[in-house]
Amino acid sequence: MRIRDQKIKDEKQWIEGYEHNLRLAYDLMKDELKTLHSDKVNQGNTIKLVLWLNIIFVGISIKVSEEGSDIYLLGIFSLIAFFSIFVAFVGLMMGRYSAYASMRRASSFYKLNNDKWIKTQGLETATQTVQKAIRYNGLIIIKRAKLIRISMYITLSSLFMLLILSAHTVYIKQGNEMADKPSKPAVTVVQNPSIKRANDSAPKTPKATPESNSSKK
Repeated sequence: MRIRDQKIKDEKQWIEGYEHNLRLAYDLMKDELKTLHSDKVNQGNTIKLVLWLNIIFVGISIKVSEEGSDIYLLGIFSLIAFFSIFVAFVGLMMGRYSAYASMRRASSFYKLNNDKWIKTQGLETATQTVQKAIRYNGLIIIKRAKLIRISMYITLSSLFMLLILSAHTVYIKQGNEMADKPSKPAVTVVQNPSIKRANDSAPKTPKATPESNSSKK
């Protein structure tokens, strides 16, 4: 009887220890899952920033094109900007439903056997569910990070093309203004008639010659 009681006691102690370790693992995984959710939110904010930057760049390019810009440069910029928007939008939609991954196996709790292992089985099921959610969200974050990196590089390229487009447009505009500007006519000086008559009527002083100088001597 004592041996049986000791076995039951040892088994109960082992189960309690196992459940305690499962709770520790579950709590750690929940904290990790919260961290992943926070990272996912930060990634979403970064993607939205990239989207807004490219939309602003497109608006600036439309304004610049109204001033008369090179169609070739405008086409290259438009392709780069819209490709960056597409990549960022794909990354934004990729993690749309990842927050609900931990609830996909909630129905498994209703299939547990009603015995002494029911608490342990529940903890194991919860731990496995959170573990799968961590794996799912982790893969989403890794894929998103790659898309964010690509979209950031493309956004920098679109900014560089926008600067070239703006500088080229300003250069063309200044050239057109210089071409349309009329040349200044030559300035002719017109003498006042009254001043001219006064100069003509004034007595002229004869120039001294060598002969007149010798006669004076």
